[in-house]
Amino acid sequence: MVRRERATAGRSPAARSPERRNLESRERILHEIVREFDDFPAMRLTAAQVRRLFTLRPDVCQRVLTALCSDRLLDVGRDGRYGRRDR
Repeated sequence: MVRRERATAGRSPAARSPERRNLESRERILHEIVREFDDFPAMRLTAAQVRRLFTLRPDVCQRVLTALCSDRLLDVGRDGRYGRRDR
């Protein structure tokens, strides 16, 4: 472990671990989900339903839903269902 720390010392974080996420793909998924909720404003889905509808891995789905809620595009109800935030 000490050897690894020495090998990465002085490098920027980006040099230590390359970005694994495809930002273009992430933006496409975000827009696709928002568009679907805009097309069906009364739709309320659980995270599992969103995951199946858009064929997302559980970790990706959770990050996307969290981002959309943080951006105030979706909200999550007490029942755990996500829906379009009133605008």
